[in-house]
Amino acid sequence: MRKKLLSVVTILSLLLASCSSNNNAENSSDDKSINSSTTQQVESSDKEVIYTSFYPIYSLTSQIAGDKFEVKSFGNLTSEAHDWEPSAKDIAKLEDSKLLIINGAGMEEWLDDVKNSTDIEILDTTKNVDLIKAEDHDEDEHEAEEGEEHHHHHGEYDPHTWLSPMNAKIQAKAIYEKLSEIDNENASYYKNNYENLDKELDSIIKEYKEKLDNIDDKKIVVNHEAFGYLSRDFSLEQISLTGLTSTGEANLKAMNEIIDEIKDEKINTVFYEKGGSDKSAKVIAEQINGDVKPLSTMEFVSDDDLKNDVKYQDLIKENLQNIYESLQ
Repeated sequence: MRKKLLSVVTILSLLLASCSSNNNAENSSDDKSINSSTTQQVESSDKEVIYTSFYPIYSLTSQIAGDKFEVKSFGNLTSEAHDWEPSAKDIAKLEDSKLLIINGAGMEEWLDDVKNSTDIEILDTTKNVDLIKAEDHDEDEHEAEEGEEHHHHHGEYDPHTWLSPMNAKIQAKAIYEKLSEIDNENASYYKNNYENLDKELDSIIKEYKEKLDNIDDKKIVVNHEAFGYLSRDFSLEQISLTGLTSTGEANLKAMNEIIDEIKDEKINTVFYEKGGSDKSAKVIAEQINGDVKPLSTMEFVSDDDLKNDVKYQDLIKENLQNIYESLQ
C-alpha cells in the first residue's frame, strides 16, 4: 500500500510540475499575445483584417478566406488558450478590424471584456452545434486538493467543440456564410474554399468511422476532458485525468481510482497533450506496462506546426490515427 501511495504522489508531482511549466510559458509578455509567434500571419497588408480567437478558428478561417482578407489570431497561437487573457492594448487592436470570429460555447472567457470595450462584429461559430452539457465533477474525482484555487469555469457547456470534425464542418459553414455576407462579391470564392475543406473533413470522418466501427472496446485515457465531442462522433469513451481545462489537477484518490480503472479495463495507452509534458503519462504507463501517445487539443500549437503550415484537418487526422492505433 505504501509503495502504491508513493507512486501516485510521484505522478501528482509530475502533473504539478507540468502545469507549472505550461503556465510559465503561457504567462509571457502581453506584447506576444497577437502575432508574435505566428510566422504564417502577415506583418502588414492593405487587406481588411479579420481576427480569430485561437488556433482551430484561425486555421479554418484562413483556409476559407484565402487571399481575400488578412486573417490574424487575437490570442497567441502557441500559448494555452484556456489561460490567455487580452490586455487593453490587445483589445484596442480590434477597433480597425472587420470581424472577430470565435469558437463560442464559453471557450473565450474574455469575450465580455471585448464586448464592453469595442463595437467589433463577433461571429460565434457554435450557434448551430449540438452542445454537450458540462457535467459537475465530484469533489473526489477531478477537483484539486482542498484549499487549492480553481479557475476557468467555462459555464454550462463543454467548449471543446472543434475537436469533433463533424462540428468543424458546422463551424466552417458559419465562417463561409459570414465571409460571403460581408464580402458578397467574392462569395463564390469562399464557397469553393469551404467546399474543398468540407470534402476533406468528410473523407477523414468516413475513413475513421470505418476503422473504429470494427472495434468493440473504445476507451481512451486522456490528460484532460477535452474529447467529449470526438467521443460522441466515433463512439469512444474518454477516461480523463483532469476536468474540462488542461490546467486542472487530480487528487490522490482520483489518481488511485484512475490507475485501478485502467488496469481493470486492460487499457494499454495513456495519451498526453501534444506540445506538453509526457512525464505523468509515462509514469502511469509504467504502472500498466503500457505506451504513451500524443493527442492535440489544438488549444495551442508549436512554432514548427505554424512554420510547416499544419492545418486543422491535419491535426484531427493525426489524433484519430493515434487513437485507432492505441485500440489495436
